[in-house]
Amino acid sequence: MKKLIAVFVSLLFCLGFSTAAMTDPFQNGSFEEGPDSVDPFLTLSEGDTSITGWRVSDGSIDLIGNYWAASDGDRSIDLNGDVPGAISQEFDTEPGFVYHVLFDMAGNPDSTGLKVLVISANSDTAEYEFDNSSLPPGDMGWTEMSFVFQASDYLTTLEFASITPDAWGPALDNVRVIPIGPFPLDSMHPTGAVHAYPNLLWPPNNKKVDVKIKGYVLDEMSMSRDGNPIRS
Repeated sequence: MKKLIAVFVSLLFCLGFSTAAMTDPFQNGSFEEGPDSVDPFLTLSEGDTSITGWRVSDGSIDLIGNYWAASDGDRSIDLNGDVPGAISQEFDTEPGFVYHVLFDMAGNPDSTGLKVLVISANSDTAEYEFDNSSLPPGDMGWTEMSFVFQASDYLTTLEFASITPDAWGPALDNVRVIPIGPFPLDSMHPTGAVHAYPNLLWPPNNKKVDVKIKGYVLDEMSMSRDGNPIRS
């Protein structure tokens, strides 16, 4: 019997399977699964894994219950707890596949001003800003953001980190990861995003310039939101 098990395991590896590729798909993007009681909020420190699928990977964060209105469901995240923090999730990916990450961003309303976070996956990183200075009281102003990365391995770690220095950080909710499709690793073009939201100006100096872009375009209103491939 032991010999049969050994042969079966050897066969799996010969077929291209590995234990590294056998983990979990992306999960719990709205942070609903986790500690039983979080109202009005719960501060979690580096190393904490009580939010299902997620790990506090730096500093501390606040898991928000009824302290403010979430974008999706009942819970959201303030990426600044006692100090600026970060959360990450490791999940299954297919090498060479491009993934579209959608997430909702706002800012802790207890302090108005610019809130900044950095998202990273593998070597792909991007910085996002949210300014809640002009929002009326009680309006979180949740705004959908977009990020694209290409997987280089069977496991990818997606991380959201605050680089806002005070105690009132960027708010995060409704994270979705959508596989777009395979692209040759040596033919990828740089990715970017242009937003028309009032609090996100591009270019930063608000001057219009002619730009030529070579690559592919992900339309946030396209079918990619439903997990279907974009057709050109």
